[in-house]
Amino acid sequence: MIPHVEEVWDGVWAWQPHLLRPVVFPLLTPATPDAVAVRHTLRDALGPWYAAGPHVGDESITGWCWCHSFLCSAALPADRAEARWGGLVEQIDGCVAWRRDLITWLHGLPDDALDQPEAALVGLVEQLVALGIYDAWYVHVQVGVAWMLDRFGVLRDDALSDRLCALTETSFTSWVAPAPRDIARFADAAAWEIVERLLDRG
Repeated sequence: MIPHVEEVWDGVWAWQPHLLRPVVFPLLTPATPDAVAVRHTLRDALGPWYAAGPHVGDESITGWCWCHSFLCSAALPADRAEARWGGLVEQIDGCVAWRRDLITWLHGLPDDALDQPEAALVGLVEQLVALGIYDAWYVHVQVGVAWMLDRFGVLRDDALSDRLCALTETSFTSWVAPAPRDIARFADAAAWEIVERLLDRG
């Protein structure tokens, strides 16, 4: 389940590297760190704000994946763990900035933005494109829509999330910025889903 936007907002402002270091740093000292263990530890240690949106190793942040990451640092053995820790913090800072930028944009929407949901959704996708187009970038569209609904007090559930997920997968392509017509087509279809939810809310 995608966490509520305000829970994410509070979480990213609470991010402090020194609190994470005792948990993660030991995992960075082996010659070949266990990337899976690092991923799972980050997920558990960082909490709900990290559950949706780009993670460490997401190419939307810096354009590389885990197989080309800071874990492969060529620093001298004595400095290897510190170099990896520095790379990790840099990546988490990027994840935090992505969320802050998107949620700041959402907070800036007028209170009546959902009176014209198509326009709001077009703006949302354009904002996500501006944050970075890489492999499977469009998975974050579903997250952005969920946080937009939270911003306006529209209740969401797994069924709505599943429908929005299906729309994003059929509307957008990895590594490619969508054409305006593709954004408009997605916005129109997603708007219908939102309008139905608004009608249910009464």
